[in-house]
Amino acid sequence: MTAHIIPVRSEFSGIADIRSHARAVRERLFTAPRKATKVSLVDDKETKIPPPMWQTQPMLFNEHEVAYRVQLALAELKKNTEVPDTHKSIMQIVAEVLKSYPGITVSEVRGPCRDATLVRARHEAIYEVRRQTSFSLPQIGRWFGGRDHSSILSAVRKIRKQRQEACE
Repeated sequence: MTAHIIPVRSEFSGIADIRSHARAVRERLFTAPRKATKVSLVDDKETKIPPPMWQTQPMLFNEHEVAYRVQLALAELKKNTEVPDTHKSIMQIVAEVLKSYPGITVSEVRGPCRDATLVRARHEAIYEVRRQTSFSLPQIGRWFGGRDHSSILSAVRKIRKQRQEACE
């Protein structure tokens, strides 16, 4: 077994020189680098200010006045025009459907019961919610007691098919 001999570099004159070199290397590797100071002839505060809007894009002279008049016209239009409230909550839609199913409550429709009349009412409610809102299938399923989106899709397809058959 031969021992490996590490050659000593000739640039060091002795052990003290090697230790000082190691100390310098250690400082260079393990201390945070110092940030270089930036010397500039131009003041940085002046360069951070953006140019005025009239220099960067075309504008009308009285653009602020035109915008104000448009806002006034829209406000006047809103006052004079009645917009019907077409957005209904899921609860309102389900309550409308349940009017034709006496004795069934909203909590029963949202619950796990699989009684035939209750399932029919639930499917009707799901169909109407899907038809009248823009909620996704998973969102509707979460509202109806955490049901899967495929259950919601099945209910919608079932009621759609029954209504098409009734029309024929």
